[in-house]
Amino acid sequence: MAPLKLSTIERQTFQIIQQLFAEDDVDGIACRQFSDQLETDGPLSEEDHFDPVPIAATLRGMADSMNQDPQFQASLSELKIAFGQEVVDGAFGRGVDALLQTQISQRVPDAALEEGLIKVSIAFGLYLKESWPELKTKIQCAMTTFLQSRVTTWVIQQGGWEKVSEDIGNI
Repeated sequence: MAPLKLSTIERQTFQIIQQLFAEDDVDGIACRQFSDQLETDGPLSEEDHFDPVPIAATLRGMADSMNQDPQFQASLSELKIAFGQEVVDGAFGRGVDALLQTQISQRVPDAALEEGLIKVSIAFGLYLKESWPELKTKIQCAMTTFLQSRVTTWVIQQGGWEKVSEDIGNI
């Protein structure tokens, strides 16, 4: 298998976030169309067969369990007030960093900082999407930009999103 490229992981991150923000449908495959529309310069490689659906499902399950935590809900309520008064991109990053500092993210001491960033940003982003559906596109873009800038290199080092999803799902 060829080494992963920064651009590949960034594209995959975009696809995963697209899937997370897709309206719920019966099969949960709303964003697979995006992958089918990508132009290629030659024959399909292994990375071209990337499927964001199972990774998004794992991350959504993890976010759902975090959203049940009362401390997480209290932190989100406080941030929701501030979030509505600031620019979305900057507020999203600051919100994730603030949530990561709470005891919620400290419950899994063996987890890497990047795993915590992924978990909290996914839970936070999906919570904000539900709270402000009219800002869905802005929140989605902020979440994608945040993950691309903060965890892409780490995802490459771990072996890609599939491996990261497996590890996160086992915590």
